[in-house]
Amino acid sequence: MKKSSVKVKTFVFMMMVLFTHLLAQKPSKLFHYGNLFQVATFHIGTGIDFNAPNGGDMGLILGGSTGWNYLFLSDVDIGLRFKYLYTGTDVATHSVGVIMYAHSWNMPNNGLFSFALGGGMLVASHNLQYDIGGYIELGTAFLKSFFPINGDLLYRASFYPQENPFGMDEMVHSIQIVFGFF
Repeated sequence: MKKSSVKVKTFVFMMMVLFTHLLAQKPSKLFHYGNLFQVATFHIGTGIDFNAPNGGDMGLILGGSTGWNYLFLSDVDIGLRFKYLYTGTDVATHSVGVIMYAHSWNMPNNGLFSFALGGGMLVASHNLQYDIGGYIELGTAFLKSFFPINGDLLYRASFYPQENPFGMDEMVHSIQIVFGFF
C-alpha cells in the first residue's frame, strides 16, 4: 500500500470521527463549531434583477464573508457577518455590507432555518461607467450551524441615484440564492 493512500484514508477516517462527534454535541457546542468553521466563507450563487433595463437580468454571484454566525451561544441567537459580493449581470455590481442572522435552535426549527437581514453600499458598472448606490436585503438562511455548505435565499432592493448612467430605475428588485462554503 502506498504511503499517500494511507494518509488519505487516515484523513478521511479522522474527518468521519470529527463529524460523528459533532452530531452528538449539544446545540451550544454546535454553535461554537459553526463559528469556528465559518469565520471566513466563500460564496457562489445566482440572482435575477426584475426591473433592469433588459427585463429580467440573471447573473452569477461570487464573493466572501467573515464574521460570527452565533454571538451569544444560546438557544435563540444572532449572528453578524461582513460580506462582499460581485454580481455579474448586464450592470455588474460590487456590494459591500453587513448581514445579521436570527437563529432559533428550539423545535420545530431546530437550527435548520434563520432569518436574514442586511444592507450596505454597492458600486455598479456598465461600459466603463460607474455609479454608487445602496441595498437592503432580507430572507431566509438555511443550515448555518456547522454544515460545510449553507445558503441564503434573499430578496434585495438596490437603490440607485435618479440620474444614473445605466437607465436603471431608482429601485431595482432582485431575488438571490447564494451558497456558502468553508
